Amino acid sequence: MSPTTGLFHHHGATWKHFFSEGFPTTSRCYAPVLSPPSCPWWTAPLPSDVLRATVCSITGSDRVLLTGTGRASEPSPSNSPSILHAWQTAAKLCTDYYGWVPDEIEVHREEATLADALLEGRLRVISDGSCKNELGTAAVQLLVKYGGFHQIIIRCQTPGLPYDQSPYRSELIGLLAGIMAVDWLLEQWFPTLLTCPVRIACDGLSALETAFEDRPLSPTDAQFDLVSSIWEAILRSLVDWSPQHVYGHLDKSNLFDEHSWWEKRNLEVDGMAVEYHKELETANHLIAPNPRFFTELVAMYVADTKQSRLDPQFIQEWVTLPALRSHWRDKGTISAKAESEIAWDTLGLATQSLPAGLQRWSTKHCVGMCGHVWHRQI
Repeated sequence: MSPTTGLFHHHGATWKHFFSEGFPTTSRCYAPVLSPPSCPWWTAPLPSDVLRATVCSITGSDRVLLTGTGRASEPSPSNSPSILHAWQTAAKLCTDYYGWVPDEIEVHREEATLADALLEGRLRVISDGSCKNELGTAAVQLLVKYGGFHQIIIRCQTPGLPYDQSPYRSELIGLLAGIMAVDWLLEQWFPTLLTCPVRIACDGLSALETAFEDRPLSPTDAQFDLVSSIWEAILRSLVDWSPQHVYGHLDKSNLFDEHSWWEKRNLEVDGMAVEYHKELETANHLIAPNPRFFTELVAMYVADTKQSRLDPQFIQEWVTLPALRSHWRDKGTISAKAESEIAWDTLGLATQSLPAGLQRWSTKHCVGMCGHVWHRQI
């Protein structure tokens, strides 16, 4: 909170700006600033007079009520266990090429209640992913079934370039975030505990099966980097994981109160992921780095960019295409202008529809290696 500029709320890599006329007091309401219109995001450095503040939301409104202000300096470290300590410690280990943590973690009510539920095998984890316009997000809840409003909420942008994004990848990053969060909770509250059971759920059946089923995994499989990281995270985890599939998007055909407890929680995390997607779009934060995950044993980089899987066609093109273009240019076969106007994808599909032998013959014929008729005089 800045006495001169207003309130700022941290959303991943951005700040949301709230403002109210008059001197800040603990009974004043603040509303999102829309300047320019429909843009409450603060892009400049925070003001020098920023203080820590606490707020509460106002039901049915996007306004918040200021409930208290604190010191501008960092509070003294607390000796009490908290998942936030582990999250911040892991974040400090991250570099441009190694290490990933979720963007946001919020603890609602008492974390100790969730820790007790973890110890007693009553902790539940549910995640969901969202992907639209090559931008992926995920949200996770750690909570107790019928255990009140104690919960830990996690939101994250799906790492990777636009062509990596898919609903499947967003579901996977949500599962990884949930696994990491529970491990941090266990590490903080019960560092000597050998094992404990936790049920984890999502509505992405293929992601859930891939993450927890024992089956062969190839580097050429889709989203290999995330799947292999999840497998290694599960292998290292002291938690006894029980995956559960939940049917999603049932709100289109049923009222909220008609859903099961799991289905309601799924609708909640789905809404969180969609909302975070909107926030990132508004802030124009469209690409998240894709570093090597902490539990990713093997990673492949091409031109300083980590690949989500081993794509033989991409590697072949990346290695051979520059030399091929140079050959075309030297021989005058295909000019740069002509290359940009050729429908390569369509030609590729047409070629792949031919028998293998005819594919080879057509390729050789196009470059003048065969197709000539030779006559020999007898």
